[in-house]
Amino acid sequence: TAFDYHVLPLLQTLEPLKQYPIKKFIHFSTILVYDDQRITLPVSEHAPIDPYKNRYVLSKYLAEEASKFYARWLPIVTVRLSNIYGPTPLARWDLIHVLCHKLLDEGRAEMWSVRPERDFIYVEDAAHAVVKLLDSTYTGTLNLGTGTMTSIARVREILEQVSGGAITVLDKPVQGPLKFQCDMSTLHRLIDWTPR
Repeated sequence: TAFDYHVLPLLQTLEPLKQYPIKKFIHFSTILVYDDQRITLPVSEHAPIDPYKNRYVLSKYLAEEASKFYARWLPIVTVRLSNIYGPTPLARWDLIHVLCHKLLDEGRAEMWSVRPERDFIYVEDAAHAVVKLLDSTYTGTLNLGTGTMTSIARVREILEQVSGGAITVLDKPVQGPLKFQCDMSTLHRLIDWTPR
């Protein structure tokens, strides 16, 4: 379950670590904690949250709260990741991963809508930012995205071009805001980083 992945292992890790002189602990959360109905673009780390949408978001919120508790012993940075994509050995349910796997396995895929615009970040860009954060003195919560929006229609177009496969649009309503863009000012204040 979400709690088995996001909350319990974090607690089991942070409790013994609090006795060591850890220089920095990076905890990964999600932009999904933000309240879809009350956000304004770009979305800052101080935007209203809604942790009760589903079990996944609730587990991420509880993990953030655990990180706040252990921040009295450890210098913790909670990174709220945007829509991350790129190579991974894990089975993931993010849009780009699902579409890529369907196109590779079946030569075709389906998606609910092309209307949303999201802040997508490539996994290597995210990794470079995290490595730079290790040398900062910052503790607390920050967004990690690109700060730009890309339409799902553009994602569809690119994937169809590179794969030669077709992606059918089902025109179904999707969850979440139609537009999402991270406010990257906190991260840019801390490190010299630009997504490549």
